[in-house]
Parts: sequence; structure tokens; C-alpha cells
Amino acid sequence: MEEAGPSVSAASHRGGRSWWRRSVRFRWYQGFYPVGSQPVTWAIDNVYIGPQCEEMCNGHGSCINGTKCICDPGYSGPTCKISTKNPDFLKDDFEGQLESDRFLLMSGGKPSRKCGILSSGNNLFFNEDGLRMLMTRDLDLSHARFVQFFMRLGCGKGVPDPRSQPVLLQYSHNGGLSWSLLQEFLFSNSSNVGRYIALEIPMKARSASTRLRWWQPSENGHFYSPWVIDQILIGGNISGNTVLEDDFTALDSRKWLLHPGGTKMPVCGSTGDALVFIEKASTRYVVTTDIAVNEDSFLQIDFAASCSVTDSCY
Repeated sequence: MEEAGPSVSAASHRGGRSWWRRSVRFRWYQGFYPVGSQPVTWAIDNVYIGPQCEEMCNGHGSCINGTKCICDPGYSGPTCKISTKNPDFLKDDFEGQLESDRFLLMSGGKPSRKCGILSSGNNLFFNEDGLRMLMTRDLDLSHARFVQFFMRLGCGKGVPDPRSQPVLLQYSHNGGLSWSLLQEFLFSNSSNVGRYIALEIPMKARSASTRLRWWQPSENGHFYSPWVIDQILIGGNISGNTVLEDDFTALDSRKWLLHPGGTKMPVCGSTGDALVFIEKASTRYVVTTDIAVNEDSFLQIDFAASCSVTDSCY
């Protein structure tokens, strides 16, 4: 936790021209950790406090003496503009380890099923004190259409604590120097019921270098209720795709946004793979990406409900 505050101030007046100067003392302070626990080791290095570089290096570089930016990988030029295209799609179901190529920060939670299953398998369960935040890497959202995910605020059948702070979905164009609100999610009497949230990415959030974060603020690092998130999808195309064709040689996440209970495997003696719904899940379905259709469009599929004659109904 960082904290800055005035310590000593001085003001003077000269020659009929007023001007002021304030001296500020800074401190780095670990403001919260559980009583009785051993605080983790931390360190600081390469500190610079002084005149800012041009455009603050756009949040993607280190400022040297207020005159020069040392840019992060993928950014270049005097003000650290993007030089390498960022990914334009992100998907995560939290079944494995959190990937550093998708998320820059995950704090206060971990993959779990302790708050129930939202779609299938694990979700990201935030139940720890301290900092609760999930931050994506920078993405190219210039032509992106949606951000969507499952969310549940509060666990169990009991009503979440009314003192719980909301979860904020924010975006930044400048490497996290400043953040703008995209959506606020409030704890309520019904927020502990899982729901699927789909939001259109607004024009002001579309850029070649946008990062998103889910953040639950706290005044002292203590929280009154847990929350979970799952099946995060960021991307799409504002114009929509005109054709979708797939024989499931590979399972393309850009084409098939959700498929709980489904897996790629042969079925009924087929020579190739199909999308087979054989896994245990609370629900089973498959959802495509957005497709631009018109009066000439049509749909065709091969469908198998059983590999043998049966009296069962489906």
C-alpha cells in the first residue's frame, strides 16, 4: 500500500509576484496484514520523484530525470507509444494456473469451487483480506465488441453483508496511470445468485492498448462478503463475422465462446472429432461468437443424440 502526505510546507512572497512551494515527504507503508501472521518481504528500487516526462511515458515506461522515457517491451518512441500489436481477445475459465500473458495482477483470490459452480468447474474465488483485484494485460480493443463473464456477489443462501463495497469494472488507456469506470456491481439481497453479465465495450474504452480490472475497494483491507467470477471473455468484432465454419479439428475459442460440459473428441465411431457433451456440468450448451446474418444465411449441422437405437427421449 502506498501513502503520501504533506509533512513540511513553506510559502513565500517576493517582489509583488506571488508564488508557492510545498515540500512533501513520502513514505511506503505496509498498512495491513492479518494479526499474528508473518508479513511477506518486500522492497523498492529505482525510485524517481521529480518533473514528469512527456505524456508520463503513457504509463509504459520509466521516466529518467524528467527528460527521457525508457519504454517497456512492445512500446517505443519519446513517449512510449505501442509498437507491437496487443492481443485482441482474452478468454479464461480458471481451470488451470492463471496465465501471465492474460493477467498482470491477481490478488485476494484463487481458483476454487468453495462458492459453488457458476458454469462448470472452478471459478475465481475472492475471499481474502488485503487487496482484491484482477487486472488484464493490455489488449487491442479498437474493434472489440463485448466483455462478458459470470459473477456472484456473496456465497451461500444468506444475504450478503450490506456493508460490502461494490466491485468495480474499470478500464485504462495509459498503462494504469488513470482508470475510468465501465460498470459497478453492487451487493444486494439477490446478488448471491450467479448471473451471466454481457457488456458492450463503449467507444471511449476502445483503443490499441486498453487494460481492464475488476477491483473491490476497501478502506482498511477488510471485506465483509466474498465474490466469484468465471468464464471471462473479452473481444468480438463490432461488425460481426459473416461466416462460421468448423469441423472441430481444433476447438477455436474465438468461434465458440461457451461450451460447458462439452469436449472435443470422436463420437459414434467418427473418423474425426466433434464437440461432444459428455462432461458433468450444471447445464450443457454451446454459444457461438456474434455472426452477421441476413435473408440469404442458413445453418447446417451434423447432430447425434445417441449412437444406438434407444427408447429414451432427449
